[in-house]
Amino acid sequence: MHSPTDSSTSSRSDDSPIVISPAASPAASPSEKAPLTTSSTTTTNKTPTATTTKRPSSPPPKVSNTDVLIIGAGPTGLTLALELSVQSIPFRIIDKLPEPSDKSRALAVQCRSQELLNRHPHIAESMLADGTKGPGVNIYCNKRHLVTGTFDDLGFDDTRFPLPLWVSQADTETAMLRQLEVYGGTVERGVSAEDIKQDGVRASATLVKSRASSSPSSTPEKEILRAKYIVGCDGAHSIVRHSADVTFEGSQYPQQYILCDAKVRGDYDAERVSLFLGSRVMVVFPIRDGVIRMVGQRSSRSKSEGDPDIAEIEAFMEEVMGRRPEIEEALWLASFHWNCRGVNRYRDGRLFLAGDSAHIHSPAGGQGMNTGIQDAINLGWKLAAVLRGEKEESFLDTYHEERHPVGQHLLTGTDRMFSMVASQNTIFTTVRNALMPWIVPRVWNNRARRLSVYTFISQMAIKYRRSSIVGTAIGFEGPVRGGWRAPDGQLTDERGEKARWLLGMTSARDHTILLFAGVEADEENLEAAEEKLVTDGRFKEYEVVKVYAGDTVGKGGYKDVDGMLHKRYGFEKGAGFVVVRPDGYVEFIGPAECVEEFLMM
Repeated sequence: MHSPTDSSTSSRSDDSPIVISPAASPAASPSEKAPLTTSSTTTTNKTPTATTTKRPSSPPPKVSNTDVLIIGAGPTGLTLALELSVQSIPFRIIDKLPEPSDKSRALAVQCRSQELLNRHPHIAESMLADGTKGPGVNIYCNKRHLVTGTFDDLGFDDTRFPLPLWVSQADTETAMLRQLEVYGGTVERGVSAEDIKQDGVRASATLVKSRASSSPSSTPEKEILRAKYIVGCDGAHSIVRHSADVTFEGSQYPQQYILCDAKVRGDYDAERVSLFLGSRVMVVFPIRDGVIRMVGQRSSRSKSEGDPDIAEIEAFMEEVMGRRPEIEEALWLASFHWNCRGVNRYRDGRLFLAGDSAHIHSPAGGQGMNTGIQDAINLGWKLAAVLRGEKEESFLDTYHEERHPVGQHLLTGTDRMFSMVASQNTIFTTVRNALMPWIVPRVWNNRARRLSVYTFISQMAIKYRRSSIVGTAIGFEGPVRGGWRAPDGQLTDERGEKARWLLGMTSARDHTILLFAGVEADEENLEAAEEKLVTDGRFKEYEVVKVYAGDTVGKGGYKDVDGMLHKRYGFEKGAGFVVVRPDGYVEFIGPAECVEEFLMM
């Protein structure tokens, strides 16, 4: 397998600071400049003559080919590289930065992202080792503590990852890079892309290696790379987006924000995020080892547009919290504005957009990086299916079909949360702060409302219910439908030993067929369904997992502990089957006797 080697702009997370300039067009390439000449004049006793020395012409750029060019090696680009590696698809991944950033940037890895990244060995475990599980939040208003809320009592028992994880984006990227190296892939650093073009057959980009790059790479100073597809994971100023025929609509929030990652002394919650409301808003995130992040609104009276100093941070925290922090060391200081923008199309021919290149927004809810990761997971297996000839070219349109609504819902949801919390309207904030001591405890103590908020934040409720490539058997009214996330749960062998999680047995490369025997073990229907599915040539590579609810477990099958998985999928009475896509979503679900309906779909 040929692996990563290309990029041009670093893929940042949606939760990291960003400023969009009114015009961000790629600079002219060096090759477009006039050739350099030097002249010298030599004086002798004879008539002076002028001589011109021409610089030797550089050799033409090398021309290379690959299936997929990934531009940007942040979490989105690295996730796509991991997905294509599993699929054995040739690709290159580049990034214009000579080294990975050491800044923490995005901190929240939501439940669904942990679940999906766990399809690659050791990534989730590595992030868990580097991060902190987030069991809830603290909310304050006008220096008064209103609630310490928890998430771990909401009954998220159909996943191994019921809580968000606070972990530096630098550590997240490190875990991904290690796994990519295990797969045999590398990132080409200090390499940017320009002059992106496409036709009906292929796309192309000119790769330019920075002279300052210290990373070894086979990429020459200039190289023309022809790819079947180019994916822009290169952030808010994406050159791929500028090269595509798409719009990027939205606006910038007026408020200026300041950020500080610092080692501090004192009593700070080492697990929960703390939200402080008052005349200004501030959020404090735990990172690890006594390091916290503070991010909040800069005073409207401030004349500064530059990064804050420690004195400004300390004064701000004292104003909002009512006590002055003891900052031992500032690790990162920054100021910025946030934007809320999205593209109208995630695909333009052979160009695709994912992550911040497609959508940028406020960090409310910690959604940005996670959405980019899941963009990449949705796209990866679809590219592989088309490149292997298993699907028609038009199948790739379902990437936009499924992910664009998710991105739009994300922009709407984060904008609503951010506008409520960060409003600078004096009348609104005065009324809000007066009502918060009454509203917050009542909302938080209402389990249904809390669950609704958390399912949005955790991204466990994302569904592709209107997708054209998913289905549910006619008349089936179970709790899971086509296009929904496949619930997880524990299985054991026939002796009730060696517990395993169901999703850990599904394939990241191919579809997986789950066969449920039903509580009364309808073996006849189960075997008939299996026979029809496994003998159809289209599904010969699919994994098959047989699940039994009773004490009798068929050969090669697994026991459903307490019958919970049968209940979660809606097969308590009779046998059924579920086709799970490589991205962990249900392609089709129905009773065992409805296999023909799936085959016809």
